[in-house]
Amino acid sequence: MAFISILCNRPDSHLRNVFNIYQQKHGHTFEKAIEKEFSGDIKKALLSLVASIRDKSEYVATLFEKSMRGMGTDDDKLIRLIVRHRAPNVIEPIKEAYRIKYGKSLGKRIKGDTSGDYCKLLLACIKDEQPK
Repeated sequence: MAFISILCNRPDSHLRNVFNIYQQKHGHTFEKAIEKEFSGDIKKALLSLVASIRDKSEYVATLFEKSMRGMGTDDDKLIRLIVRHRAPNVIEPIKEAYRIKYGKSLGKRIKGDTSGDYCKLLLACIKDEQPK
């Protein structure tokens, strides 16, 4: 309960400091502690929460990549991500994090996995150039 209480009741900036101090004190990351103490869905949820706290834009960029990775696109996930994060002040840092992490723009990645009016709509939502 201590992990959950701390992660859910403190500001992100405070938690990033806690993660750094925890690592200095214990010699391993907060994520490693979660890996040792939890399993299953609660472990996945806590690890996702910590990743989001550490760098929300990078975390969401990773979710975008996961929605398009492998055979086929998880269109439901991709649509949810775009609708949820489409505001310019939200999507711009995510697009930058995506470019840094994956070496190409989110718009190009979306163009490579979608087509037609669907592609145009997704790109319009994230204020990216239209496919040529």
